[in-house]
Amino acid sequence: MMDGGDRVTSALDALYLVRRRLMHAEAEGETCDVAVSAVPDVFDVPFGGLWLYDSELLLPQGERGVLSIASKDADTVSQDERQVARVLSANIESALAIVKRIVEAHGWGIRAGDSVDRGASFGIFGQTRSVTPFQTESQR
Repeated sequence: MMDGGDRVTSALDALYLVRRRLMHAEAEGETCDVAVSAVPDVFDVPFGGLWLYDSELLLPQGERGVLSIASKDADTVSQDERQVARVLSANIESALAIVKRIVEAHGWGIRAGDSVDRGASFGIFGQTRSVTPFQTESQR
């Protein structure tokens, strides 16, 4: 296991390599791909994301994450849509809290992985059969 100093040195080494790759990127998409793929190496975390936008609404999901609604067009999200997004956010936060309580009460765990159609998928493990409760209709 690395101590704090080794971890910082490793992160700085990874950051140096990322900077070199970023300087050679020839398109916006390539730059974003380089940046996002570097997050696990630089920060020792499993996920990272980068969104380019002109208009964004960020809604915290308790301790679990953030709901992001964004557009490349400035001022695309109206006040009415912001209110609807807040209601959606509150419902998501409540659902995540319920799932967390059920999972913890049964001694199960939640595992994140790659989705078949972009993004992440989440599954519950530690029970007799696997369940993926956060699938969209298109994933079922």
